[in-house]
Amino acid sequence: GHMLIDNTYVFVSSDNGGAQQLRNWKSADGKTEFEKVTDNHPLREGKGYAYEGGCRIPFLVMGPGIEPGGVNTKTPINLIDLFPTFLAIAGESDPGELDLDGCNLLPVITGQAQTAHFSDGKPRDTLYFHYPVLNQAFSTIRRGPWKLMKNTGGSLNPAPDIQLFRLFSEDGSEQDSSE
Repeated sequence: GHMLIDNTYVFVSSDNGGAQQLRNWKSADGKTEFEKVTDNHPLREGKGYAYEGGCRIPFLVMGPGIEPGGVNTKTPINLIDLFPTFLAIAGESDPGELDLDGCNLLPVITGQAQTAHFSDGKPRDTLYFHYPVLNQAFSTIRRGPWKLMKNTGGSLNPAPDIQLFRLFSEDGSEQDSSE
């Protein structure tokens, strides 16, 4: 026999950054009180925001071929990458007929690659996000070290119309993760 971990992958992640406040109790006078439940420092904001504190997520994987203690903090991923990754783990490939938006992350999580690739072999260098909630609405493009954000919430979103951040330096080190 073999141990379960010899052929099992375990993924732990989140769909967005940590919640900044929860409406989780009422005061004696019946008003809803807010409690800070996470600290995303040094990242800006949290759940519900397009800033790094809202879109950087924990993503932990263990399993066959993954070096214990290996860390990759530079490869941008998205949860749409899970399906193509699970296909690869199961020994299947996407020859293109599924037209998947995500990338197979197996080479990245096993340390064989630093960049996620689409099923046609092209490297992914850009991620697109749209968060439509009006008071925090943004459309975002993340390309290489750059992040461009457009306020799509109009007057309901007090942020500037356009924001551009350089998240990483030429050498790949963090430059402005707090935006």
